[in-house]
Amino acid sequence: KTSFTASQQPSPAPPLREIQTSNSDIVSVVSRSSLEGSSSRIEDGSERQLQPPTTIYEQNHTNNSEDYAPPPPPSKTSTYSAQLAQTAPPNASPLPSYSAVRHSGFVLSRISFRSILLKKWKQTFWIQYGPHKLLFFRSISDYDDWLYNPYHTKTQRDFLVKFEVDFVTDLSKATIKGYQVTGVRLKAYNRKIMRQFKLERWMEYGPTIAAAFASTETLEVENLRRCIMELINASQNSLYSSASDHYDNERDLHESSGQPNQGK
Repeated sequence: KTSFTASQQPSPAPPLREIQTSNSDIVSVVSRSSLEGSSSRIEDGSERQLQPPTTIYEQNHTNNSEDYAPPPPPSKTSTYSAQLAQTAPPNASPLPSYSAVRHSGFVLSRISFRSILLKKWKQTFWIQYGPHKLLFFRSISDYDDWLYNPYHTKTQRDFLVKFEVDFVTDLSKATIKGYQVTGVRLKAYNRKIMRQFKLERWMEYGPTIAAAFASTETLEVENLRRCIMELINASQNSLYSSASDHYDNERDLHESSGQPNQGK
């Protein structure tokens, strides 16, 4: 498997100082039960509002191409995976679909409770899988193993995914109110300027840090943040469409029963 030496990763030492804070847009997606917004009191006693969805592109965004952060080319073993799958044991899980991998890239991440608590960055490989999923792996070799190994059970295949966010399914959980991505901030880590942003998960009791991402390479951060904003925007549209369909069904039911519609 691919490994990364200490020289390839920034030291987990605390930041020296904050260089600059960007006023970039904050983009959020909220569950259907929270479409009217929710607020939470934070430590200083002020109210934080879960922002309504906004445009997915920043004003200074110059790359509008849809082929940004392309998926890695198919592995040489991909031609054999389907054939080997025919001899896989009964408990083997189905192979993921390469065609569902839409975007990918490398980034430094804090995606576990321990790494967030200790403020330790680890290099990860991420992909957008399907229309509303974001998956993170420890390395691209783990991604290849997840995608092409036909002998893995579901537990073994799921274990290779170190962090997953489903921007639609997650919002069906009663405790999750929404997701929000922050603007990019510049900080100095051991004399290296790094761009970083956070993905916040809004719970019933307020916001929590779901993950943090950073890189010394501007494009790595921009590609991932753009992907997340597009997923948030698409999932918000899906939720509004679902709520609208629900209202239309109720209206049709009331009209067919001869009862007045009580909906707004």
